[in-house]
Amino acid sequence: MKRMVDAFAAEGILTAMHLDQDYTLNLPYFKDLPAKMVIAELDSMTDIFKAKEILAGHMCIAGDVPAALSSLGTPREMEEYCGKLIDIVGKDSGFILSTGCTCPIDCKMENFKAMVNTARTHIPQ
Repeated sequence: MKRMVDAFAAEGILTAMHLDQDYTLNLPYFKDLPAKMVIAELDSMTDIFKAKEILAGHMCIAGDVPAALSSLGTPREMEEYCGKLIDIVGKDSGFILSTGCTCPIDCKMENFKAMVNTARTHIPQ
């Protein structure tokens, strides 16, 4: 994986790594990859807040709106969680607000709209 990312980076190509499962314990190893050349797409298994602590300024972090929140939560819960992600993980840039893995088929439209609206209007604290 490192050789592939290094080769892409040498050509100026960004690598998006879709990381299913829990990579929390392995996050420090991602600092061995070229700086500012990787997007780590996290699902709800990896601690996205720990990822921010470890990888801040080194790589972009994308994610982590959980499928369960999209399907079972309320628009208010969605707004609160997305706002928290923007405030903490988005602090000092390097963050893409997105679903943790994919938008579930049973996602409530009002929850999806709340996520998009929060991304558009939330002012980081």
